[in-house]
Amino acid sequence: MARAGRKRKDAEREPNGRGRRPIKPVRDANAVSVAKQQRIAIGANQTNWRDDRFSHALGRMMLAGLLNEPRDAGLSAVRYAMAERYQKLAATWRSMSGSPSPHAKIVGGSPGRDEPREPSARAWLAVDAEYSEMQRILRVSGALIAVHRVCVMDEDLPPSGHLAFCAGMDALTKYCG
Repeated sequence: MARAGRKRKDAEREPNGRGRRPIKPVRDANAVSVAKQQRIAIGANQTNWRDDRFSHALGRMMLAGLLNEPRDAGLSAVRYAMAERYQKLAATWRSMSGSPSPHAKIVGGSPGRDEPREPSARAWLAVDAEYSEMQRILRVSGALIAVHRVCVMDEDLPPSGHLAFCAGMDALTKYCG
């Protein structure tokens, strides 16, 4: 005896008997277009908006040519590398000291604090000495606030702060060799 209704199509089936649905792509085109619009709004163009350096203030300064000197084109790479070194050192110091993150979100536990790892005394002294010396050099050069805003707080500087930032990176480069 025949079944009532439409004939069943020959297709792969799910365990519940329904025909298999096509797999949707994982990448959401809307999310990509939103990211593209955000990066273009902060200075990217149609060809370089995928560059990861647009996602942080230091990278945007590098891509905009604000770390360059007219007479020395290679200086921007040196300043960028020194700023990255300072960023890593500041993050390590903050983590080792148990200081609150500048981008803290209260999720649970103690507000604004990461779980501090127990550093060895030797490691802590080395990191603390280097970080304190870099802070001293930046304070003397008058660039501590500009460098802190870019490297730690990830804030874009006003045009008047770019010279101070570059002077601070140059002073740190002389100190570190």
